[in-house]
Amino acid sequence: MKSYRPISNLQVLSKLVEQFVARELLEHLNAARLLPNLQSAYQANHSSEIAVLKVLVNILRQPR
Repeated sequence: MKSYRPISNLQVLSKLVEQFVARELLEHLNAARLLPNLQSAYQANHSSEIAVLKVLVNILRQPR
């Protein structure tokens, strides 16, 4: 029995806290509209491909 060590739950707890804080922070940033429109990182349904397409569409729509 002396050779057994208790299982550390610290990693699991820290990962849960990290996910909770990230979720709450993103909700606040979205609600306060603090993220730029072209921000694609850390947002659901926003990929870098969509950001590139938006930039290309803006370039093509510019008057010549």
